[in-house]
Amino acid sequence: MQRVLIRRLCVLVALVSFADFVFGATVIVHMLDGGLTGATIGIALAISGVLANAVETPSGAWGDKYGQRRILVAGLAMWGLGLVAFGFAQSMLMFTVALALWGIGQSCYSGAPTSLVLNRLREEIGDEGIAAVMRRVHVVRWTASSAAAAGVFLTADHLAVDRTIIVAGALLLPVALWVRLRWPEQRSATRDSTLRLLGRGLRLAATGELRTQMIHAALIGFLLTVLILTWQPLSMETIGLRPESLGLVLLVFTVASAVGAWATKFTQRFPARRVLPVGLVLTCAVMCAVGTGAVATGAALVAAEALTGLLMCVNAIRAQQLFPDRLRSTMTSIMGAVLGLSMALGDLVAGLLWEFLGVEGAVRWCAIAVATGCAAVFIADRSRSASKPEAAAEALEPAGRRP
Repeated sequence: MQRVLIRRLCVLVALVSFADFVFGATVIVHMLDGGLTGATIGIALAISGVLANAVETPSGAWGDKYGQRRILVAGLAMWGLGLVAFGFAQSMLMFTVALALWGIGQSCYSGAPTSLVLNRLREEIGDEGIAAVMRRVHVVRWTASSAAAAGVFLTADHLAVDRTIIVAGALLLPVALWVRLRWPEQRSATRDSTLRLLGRGLRLAATGELRTQMIHAALIGFLLTVLILTWQPLSMETIGLRPESLGLVLLVFTVASAVGAWATKFTQRFPARRVLPVGLVLTCAVMCAVGTGAVATGAALVAAEALTGLLMCVNAIRAQQLFPDRLRSTMTSIMGAVLGLSMALGDLVAGLLWEFLGVEGAVRWCAIAVATGCAAVFIADRSRSASKPEAAAEALEPAGRRP
């Protein structure tokens, strides 16, 4: 059962990542082809983002209370229907409805498959097994994204964008049926209401090592957003690539992220509370090399992608080791909400700095800000550990094993 569940999880992550990347690579082009302007695209995406964030946090509590498979199936079905509807959409209303379905489905899916599998296997595999599963999931995710990037790049001149998105959405519908028929159900034995589960999860997220994990997740998400927002203009303006080469660049970046996730196997001997701040500061230092020449900028972007892939995997591993089984889905969704909010802030801050300082200056100043914040968190944690050693020792104990 252990190997079967892990294999199913990896297959599911690969299929979903492939479909999601195909959609992400073509979403703006299809909306422009449908007659939308920059302003209407922004409005439609904003509505989707608000609805997705409204569902993200409670969806985890729903999974813990009513069953993670049930929420997972609903999420996959809405996600797939949203993409199919998006492929057929030709008006502002239809695009907005399709994006809303997509965002809500993605929020319900978020964290559910991992929580289901880890809750069933936690006693068998322990913390080392959790690390191995999470590493494998992240490598599979980025590898599938790389395959999707290669597919989009190679077929861009042969397949219509709308048909590509419809096929990606249709792929998720039989996946939802497969999960419903072949995956086991998993839920906690709690009788608490959704609000009480959320309250317990939020209190846990604001204490001990989990608070530091949440802050690190926010900092990683911020840096990742800056990279996502700026890599295309940097590739064309600073490195000097042509627009038709961007698909190949994206493929290189996803491969770099996969390598970064795989490389977490070499960080196991060090505690995550040390790896994360050091890795964040190193990523910021690498990003500060942007704008110092075409070769240096290209190397900095690839290195930053690899490092963020590593950091996301390390953070996810440690978080899942700390999450209690009875609140695993709730805590995963809370961390997803933190990540989403930090990415929204990254879009806002990097966009404003881009407007006033240029794209290279925006990357450097965002990196400096994150490095400063990371150093402040590290110093605060050291001070708190030195002044309250007993509390620190309790915070470092895996939450899932506390009485």
